[in-house]
Amino acid sequence: MPSPPLAVAGGRSDETPVRRGPWTERGRSAWLVLSSFAGGLALLFLVLEQRPGGGWRVLDIAVGALASLVLLVRYRAPLVVGPVLAVAGAFSATAGVANYVALFAVARSRPTEQAFLVALADIAGALVFWLLYPANSALSLTVVVNTAITLAVVAWGALRQKQQDLVAVYRDRAARIEREREQRAEQIQMAERARIARDMHDSVAHPHLADRALRRRARGRRGRRRERRHHSRDDSHDRDQRTRRTAHGDRHPARRHRRDTARPRARAHRRRIDRRSQTGRSAGRRAP
Repeated sequence: MPSPPLAVAGGRSDETPVRRGPWTERGRSAWLVLSSFAGGLALLFLVLEQRPGGGWRVLDIAVGALASLVLLVRYRAPLVVGPVLAVAGAFSATAGVANYVALFAVARSRPTEQAFLVALADIAGALVFWLLYPANSALSLTVVVNTAITLAVVAWGALRQKQQDLVAVYRDRAARIEREREQRAEQIQMAERARIARDMHDSVAHPHLADRALRRRARGRRGRRRERRHHSRDDSHDRDQRTRRTAHGDRHPARRHRRDTARPRARAHRRRIDRRSQTGRSAGRRAP
């Protein structure tokens, strides 16, 4: 026997509210079929004073057994099973319990308006059965009893449907809260991981950067020291050279005199050569 569909807020659903095992489903289905068929037999043999006889009784029992078996698919097609069993209950006393079970399935899984339509079909079927066997009870009693039974079944099914709606809302709310809790936990975990990674990066990178800066500063200082030493060495070398030349010149006055008079003599010698070459060129131009 399939479980009743789970109705969610704003509509209906074909999902079952509780997932049961296969043996549990089979046991509940067998119990429902046997109970419905046993109730129909009790109605036929113990309640009714006027009942079908002979071959019609066998046909009545067969129809009731078939109606009880059809209850296995009442939640798969409730709007088909309900009217069909209402018609069967109009002609078979043994199907008089199965049609109300089908009505409960309609009221539990479908809107209340549709359940009331199937309930009217059950009441009409009871009137048809009274027309076939009027000696069982008065017409007014038949109408009152069947109307009360159908209204009670519809009310019970609608109540179960509202309970399913409420359970579905609570389940959705609990699932949403659980998802939000997991998301918050994940966000907190990611934030903590990011903080730890940032702290590790700072603790590892800061000493490295500080060491690089110190090394760069030390290299700059060594370079400046090297340049100063080089400049100071050049300056001292220049001073030594000047001092050495000055001292050397002071020790050799003749050399200093030759150095001072060499340049004017060279210039005078170049001037004499220039004059002679110019005189030779002029004489060459005057010759015929």
